[in-house]
Amino acid sequence: MRKLIIIFIILSFSLYLSADTIIDTRFSEITENNNVEYNGEVVKLDFSGVRPIEGNETSESVINFGSPAFAANSVGMPSVIKDGSMYRMWYFGESGVTYRIGYAYSYDGINWIKVTGPKTGGSVIDIGSPAFVSSDAYYPSIIKDGSLYKMWFSGQDGVSFRIGYAFSTNGIDWTVYSNASKTKGCVLDIGSPAFAKVSVSYHSVMKDGSLYKMWFTGIDDNSTNRIGYATSSDGIDWTVYSNSLKIKGCVIREGSPAFAATHVYSPSVIKDGFLYKMWFTGNNIILGKSIGYAISPDGISWTVQSNESHVGGSVFEPGYPDCALVSVESACVIKDGSSYKIWYTGNGGANLRIGYGLITVYPSGSFISSVINTGSPVDLEKLYYYGDVKAGTSIKFQVKGAKTISELGMVSFTGPKNRTDTYYDSMGETIDGMTNVQYIQYKACFSTTDDTYSPELSMVKFTTVSADIAIDDNASYVFPNPFHQGEEDLSIRYSLSKASEVEIKIYTPEGREVWDTSLSGNEGWNTVRWNGKDKSGNTAGSGTYLYVITKKYSEGDKTVKSIIMLVR
Repeated sequence: MRKLIIIFIILSFSLYLSADTIIDTRFSEITENNNVEYNGEVVKLDFSGVRPIEGNETSESVINFGSPAFAANSVGMPSVIKDGSMYRMWYFGESGVTYRIGYAYSYDGINWIKVTGPKTGGSVIDIGSPAFVSSDAYYPSIIKDGSLYKMWFSGQDGVSFRIGYAFSTNGIDWTVYSNASKTKGCVLDIGSPAFAKVSVSYHSVMKDGSLYKMWFTGIDDNSTNRIGYATSSDGIDWTVYSNSLKIKGCVIREGSPAFAATHVYSPSVIKDGFLYKMWFTGNNIILGKSIGYAISPDGISWTVQSNESHVGGSVFEPGYPDCALVSVESACVIKDGSSYKIWYTGNGGANLRIGYGLITVYPSGSFISSVINTGSPVDLEKLYYYGDVKAGTSIKFQVKGAKTISELGMVSFTGPKNRTDTYYDSMGETIDGMTNVQYIQYKACFSTTDDTYSPELSMVKFTTVSADIAIDDNASYVFPNPFHQGEEDLSIRYSLSKASEVEIKIYTPEGREVWDTSLSGNEGWNTVRWNGKDKSGNTAGSGTYLYVITKKYSEGDKTVKSIIMLVR
């Protein structure tokens, strides 16, 4: 019996435990009639918008510059955690031309008490030592791991930015770790991949199970900012992931939407269920600095959302409140109960201040799957999906495939008729043009007219056939066989030793012609489909049918015959 390869792509966190962007699952072959089901976790796609809240400091900020002395001129780049009933914030302060890190706490996230720390000017992290932080210390990212506060922060030595590590039992008195295995005592160094050749900074760290994960900003030799990814088992020795699908190994690059045309940097990442959610800064020479939003199933393959209600597609653009008139950047987001809260760096015209807002989640947007490696070349046949789609909501799909990873990064998602503006939106819909591919991705596009409900996607399934079968003028295959008229089309596969005209006819056992078609075939394997209707458009009855393929070669016709079982 002819075998099919059935690929199940399941949106389940268990599939994303690896740090690799490619899920290298070698799918076993199963017979046509086997029924295999998997249950994946439900995916709800959300979108993000920010509602700024007016604070009680100058220009409606929640933390203003001025004091302590280390923060005389500007404050910004907050890192906030919820520690019991208390919010704790670490932030940079600038005095003159030097950056240091300070600390504050709050019981509502709006009214903050600044703590005068034990270091220069009332800071809690000072410059000087190790050597990577000899000029500036700023951009903290803090987690609480058991009873210990752990901080990863950016240091500058006068030339380059690198990322260092410190720990504390109270959040005020910090021990800065000097890593002898890295340049000047840092824990994340510059150099590789190429997007991080000159500097690394502006980062977000979480502990996900037993693994520390960091998203950070790299600066290349063209001074372009992009976002990368690294992992660590101890928070000190980091492995930087080089993404072959993005320029110079990053995971998010500049370009689109328009608010991120020239730079992307300063990520803030949370894990919500099994989805990773990132708020990051985008820079556009004309639009200035705004905050965007992206989602990912694995922390590597990110889908940047475009909010059409904002200029350039950002989710938070400058203009309001007064502390953010000129720009908004370098935000920190936490999920507090069911609410998303954001603290951001705002520029009101001359100095930086810290503002606060709430994030509104809208159930719409799109989701791009991780790259799936089928293990060998296949032809995609049909797409099935399972989930909860109520009236007024929809999920539609586009697909792309290629024989190699590098080719996949160069092709676009397409729908029916291989167009970028069409979508597959029906169960069992036939996929057009995806032949001889080994690496595939799909994009699920969610929409709703009900802002209280998100359509849910629990599983996506593709049916495929192997594309690496040797060309055989005497062979042909049909699938599924038997096939159920009205539920699916019959696929007839045949190979040609060279391009030629082909005629295909289907007969009843008594020899009555039911259906025919003539077409031009290419060298190799070709597919034609029959919907189970006769030439007049009437439904053919259940039973056994004969198909005849005539290959009209210049040296003479070649005929192949076989049978079909049709079930109604």
